[in-house]
Amino acid sequence: MFWNDKPPSRWYTRMSGKRGLLLLLLLPLLGRAAAPPPTVTVELRGVEQPLLGNIRGLLSLEQRRHEANLNEQRIRRLHAQAEREIRTALQPFGYYSPEIEGELIPPPESGMGWIARYQIEPGEPVYIERISIEVVGPGREEASWPALLAAQPLRERSVLHHLAYEQTKRNLFSHATSIGYLNARYRHSQIQVNPAQGVANIELVLDTGPLFRFGEALIEQSLFGESFMRRHLTYTPGDPLTDQALAQLRRTLSATGYFSRIILDTDLQQADADHHVPLEIQLTPAKPNQYRARLGYGTDTGIGLRADWRRRYLTEYGHHFNLGAIATQEKNTLITDLRYQIPLNPANRTFLELGLRHRGKDLGYDDIGLRQGDETRITSYATEGGLHRPRQLWGLELEERISLGYLSDRYSIFDLLFGHQPPEVRSYIADLLGPQALATLNPTFNALIPGIGWSYRRSDDPIFPTDGEYLNLQLRGALDGFASNLTFFQTDLRGVLTRPLFGRDRIITRGHLAYTQVSTEAVLGIEFNQMPESYEYRTGGDSSVRGYAYESLVSGSAITGGKHLLVGSIEYEKRLLEEWSIAAFYDLGNAFNDFSDPNLKAGAGVGARWYSPVGLVRLDLAFALDDPGTPWRIHFRIGPEF
Repeated sequence: MFWNDKPPSRWYTRMSGKRGLLLLLLLPLLGRAAAPPPTVTVELRGVEQPLLGNIRGLLSLEQRRHEANLNEQRIRRLHAQAEREIRTALQPFGYYSPEIEGELIPPPESGMGWIARYQIEPGEPVYIERISIEVVGPGREEASWPALLAAQPLRERSVLHHLAYEQTKRNLFSHATSIGYLNARYRHSQIQVNPAQGVANIELVLDTGPLFRFGEALIEQSLFGESFMRRHLTYTPGDPLTDQALAQLRRTLSATGYFSRIILDTDLQQADADHHVPLEIQLTPAKPNQYRARLGYGTDTGIGLRADWRRRYLTEYGHHFNLGAIATQEKNTLITDLRYQIPLNPANRTFLELGLRHRGKDLGYDDIGLRQGDETRITSYATEGGLHRPRQLWGLELEERISLGYLSDRYSIFDLLFGHQPPEVRSYIADLLGPQALATLNPTFNALIPGIGWSYRRSDDPIFPTDGEYLNLQLRGALDGFASNLTFFQTDLRGVLTRPLFGRDRIITRGHLAYTQVSTEAVLGIEFNQMPESYEYRTGGDSSVRGYAYESLVSGSAITGGKHLLVGSIEYEKRLLEEWSIAAFYDLGNAFNDFSDPNLKAGAGVGARWYSPVGLVRLDLAFALDDPGTPWRIHFRIGPEF
């Protein structure tokens, strides 16, 4: 109300009759509405987490103390029901006989808040005296039940926790449905609590119901022949109908790239007398062509352009191909590649792959540490056929690849060394060297190369793994006289191991070991391995020994590369934010021709990691520990760990 000693204003004197009286009546109400709602402080004493958190979550006074319509009447009503709510909140943890003293303290003076204080003594918890869990119905004889029941969190003579009880119920029900008993239900589920004696009895009776099995597959699609599509089925009619089996089928169909939409529909109402359920598979074809072009940059490659054309399906047998080209600034590298795949058994990813590949790159005198010289263009042409199939070995799920390829590799070290000289000088040097040495300096390698390899991959996340490993072993070679003008045998083993450390951090180790049996010729004090440059090794760069330029490391007097390789790395990555981390690393390795003198080079540094939407982005500052002055380099890389 607004009163003072001044005379009424003209506005007020003009108000008369009922309107003036109504305003006078409303003024006190308006003043009361404008006042802020009372505040309440809830104090809970005598309990700690997790009891404290559950009480606060169920206590109405705690939940509503900030509501705008709170008043004295509501505060007192909510306080009156607080003891019952606290008792309810304690029961899931086995406390059924608590002692609770509640006190509601009004504001001592205007402007201060209410205090609701509760002193809680939980008392002795209730213990489980007896547990009876029974599985009945057709699925009771399943061999997996004993181990599952033994692993449940409920234990006799332990404190009764309702969360463990509910978790046990969920585990049993989920297991029944996961092995095909889709109509499983509880006939009986009960906790009998005797607070006076402090004991509880638990009874669970799960009826599995009948086992549902896969019936006929009804495939709706318009691209391929019926027999080819049935090769995609990852189950046999009569197998248990489970979510895992349906998920595996979906992954197989999705991995083909043929379809933009996949619908798998089962209706238990359509089951026959033997509980076989037909599966309706509705497939919407994807667009047949996919075109991509990407421009990027890496410290190894410089500016790079990649373009490819993917034809998702050809013919009624699902053939498909990918035609791609990569051009990078580093060494003017150009790669064109055609891969044509013929599915043989899509259900287990067995396919035949045919390929054509051309690669060209420049090798200049500065790449091999000379002060003067020219450059040579290293070109290779390859055709290859490979059979990819799964393989079980030593209890591991491996991918096996058996291949046969033909490779032609050529370049001119003579031009690299003497191309800057006048023609008459080059002719004189050639005559001085003789035909055999000149042939070594200007090689043309033709080789028919059979090979076999195995790879193993496991990770908790395909893009950002914290726990996983990758191993790849390749064996290949050629024999002079069998469509080849050289003999060599090569073993190549590489791997990555990542493990979690200190919670969200991780430790990463990498290794790459290669051994080649091949002859080596020496001309002008330079070693030349009698094998294609495509199969020689150089190291250094973003993904090998950091601190050194890309492919700058090769030991001894070799120019094009070494026949052996040894690289190891250890890295510790510490997560700082959800999408950012920092790393420290140490790399060691080199390419070489003699295991007695590998001349290993070390690099070390620190880096930052960004878990971006397009993959892991790495930025490293690395120091070449074995170079004079310990120079440093920046390394930048985008891509998955494996």
